[in-house]
Amino acid sequence: MIRIEIFISGGGEIDALRDVAADALRRLEHMFFHELRVELSIGNWDFRVDSPRIVPSGQLATRSLQMVDLSHAAVAIFGSECPHVTTQEIHHCFELRRDGARVEVFVFVNPELRTDEHDAFFRSIDDEFGEQIVWAPYRTELELQAGVLTALTPYLLRHLGIVTSPPAASAA
Repeated sequence: MIRIEIFISGGGEIDALRDVAADALRRLEHMFFHELRVELSIGNWDFRVDSPRIVPSGQLATRSLQMVDLSHAAVAIFGSECPHVTTQEIHHCFELRRDGARVEVFVFVNPELRTDEHDAFFRSIDDEFGEQIVWAPYRTELELQAGVLTALTPYLLRHLGIVTSPPAASAA
């Protein structure tokens, strides 16, 4: 059995969208296991069902950052907010990438809710790590679900060695 951990990141305002992304992961796992006969288990840590705990002041993100360390990929969903913990989680993914870990990051943004704060965060990733976040837009739960499925299917196929390389970048 192959186990892949996919971290879903996003602030409290997107709880319903977090559920949509988690449902997409369950559907992918079902498809791989029951339709394609690939013994794949997709894990997803969820802070909402984690055991309650006390953390030192200012260290709220400690537990989620530990979970990022154990993840193969992250799905970041941004609504109108650019939450501090979410930005810490995604920043940590890029630290791991810089240090040689194979962590993929998939970012989804509702363009109608995008703010200068989002753009500043994306620029900070480019400035610090030399990687540009190319985010996928969503406006509805259905569009987010489709985006997660569309992004993660080729990722999983590559991760499992079924497809060996990403498609070539097109010349613009």
